[in-house]
Amino acid sequence: MLRAVLCDIDGTLVDSNRLHAEAWVRTFAHFGYTFTQDEILRQIGKGGDQLIPHFIPRDRLPELEEPIKKIQKGIVS
Repeated sequence: MLRAVLCDIDGTLVDSNRLHAEAWVRTFAHFGYTFTQDEILRQIGKGGDQLIPHFIPRDRLPELEEPIKKIQKGIVS
């Protein structure tokens, strides 16, 4: 018998922004890019398609965008 349903809507119950930013810090570090958690935290809320180009130089995007997404997904999972 179902007695309750608990739903967290984008940080209402659990503020996961710092953990999400840390995952990006670790992801970028894997590719040799160093950013602070605060730098990335200011960009949280953007999808990877907008966040990655904010931090990765335009000339490196074609080669790095998909590998970055793959590594970040593995860190978050």
